[in-house]
Amino acid sequence: MDVTGCESIDEWIEALDAQTPLEVITSSGTTGTISIIPKEKAGAIQGMELWKMFLFQRFGQEPTPEQLDPQVDVIWPNYAKGKLGHLRIADMLKRSFTGGDESRFHALYSEEVSADLMFLASKLRRAASRGELDRVQIDPKLLARKGEFEAMEARRPAEMAAFFERCTKQLAGKRVFMNRRLSPDVRACSGRPQARRSRTCSRRTSAILTGGGLKGFVLPEGYMDVIQEFLGVDRIQEGYGMSEISAFHWACDEQHYHVQPWVIPYLLDPDTSKPLPREGVVTGRAAFYDF
Repeated sequence: MDVTGCESIDEWIEALDAQTPLEVITSSGTTGTISIIPKEKAGAIQGMELWKMFLFQRFGQEPTPEQLDPQVDVIWPNYAKGKLGHLRIADMLKRSFTGGDESRFHALYSEEVSADLMFLASKLRRAASRGELDRVQIDPKLLARKGEFEAMEARRPAEMAAFFERCTKQLAGKRVFMNRRLSPDVRACSGRPQARRSRTCSRRTSAILTGGGLKGFVLPEGYMDVIQEFLGVDRIQEGYGMSEISAFHWACDEQHYHVQPWVIPYLLDPDTSKPLPREGVVTGRAAFYDF
């Protein structure tokens, strides 16, 4: 492929998008190192079909036409575009969940967040924690955009609150889909002066997906009930995935996570990295072999 003129991670991935069957994603770079992971465009389309099945169909019931082809308003409390794994999903949701109607996709920010800026931010955080900021070498063009990113992140909490207020008014009673991490949800809901039920959702036919782990946050007992009551939905679908594997593992009504059939899970000894026995209840490091 021709990468003439590429001067950033963003431009390099855009060249891949245009010239190959791949839809490459990046990790968030929270460790100070960014991972670049090859995914394929065809797999993304198949993945969204699975999402629709797990979110809108109910086990043991024959699906209705609206469950087979749901077209909903998507609430997306994030950037509308980006190369990070979870931001790539935005375009997939537009194609699969809204019937291609851009007006039904409601994003917190309409612009794209730069993979280069995200990497810069994580690199600086890691260097600061080690007292090594003076040793970090940064492209001057990228450094010039650092203030822009920091200002945007500083405004984010206030803009998030205003975004949800707008969605509550504009989408009252409509069928919606929203994907949110657990910890911000609980803080947003429990921070309200009263735990009044949101009127955003059409209670029975909307779909709310959450997961991603708690990321170090300690949440109060009954936190899921708080979210469910605030959003006004009958159920919240949980799942777990990561940028490095193609599958998203869904939780059933009994709160067990079910690994997709093309992924082989392992539990490894944290010290030796050797596989632990496949019997009983075992705790270790999770590893996956993804076909």
